[in-house]
Amino acid sequence: MKGKHQESTHKFILLLKLDAERLLTRIIRRYSEYMATFSLKRTREHFKEIFFSQYEDTNLKDFLPLAEETLIVIHQFYEEINDLKWYLNQTQDMPATVEDNVQRRIKKLEKLYTNLNLMLTAEMGIH
Repeated sequence: MKGKHQESTHKFILLLKLDAERLLTRIIRRYSEYMATFSLKRTREHFKEIFFSQYEDTNLKDFLPLAEETLIVIHQFYEEINDLKWYLNQTQDMPATVEDNVQRRIKKLEKLYTNLNLMLTAEMGIH
């Protein structure tokens, strides 16, 4: 029985790693596209696709086997994602200021992602 529990935890961690990777990749790779759309049309509809994450639909019980330190790193990464999403959806800043702020936040996200990836990789080794 313990083997199946460890296997499901391992799969959960892998899915979380992949979700974080896809999310950050979309934010970085599609930067010029979503900023151009925002700047030209001042629309925010396209942010739903950029910021889509399976993390939001995850059951809290799935996180119980993880170490507290890992939970903190997960929270930090996704909280920064949520802050960026909120900023882009609510800002009245001019496009140049928005671009500066987004670039700064992307750098922070990259660092947080590195920490997240390390912690999740370590968790996968444990489970």
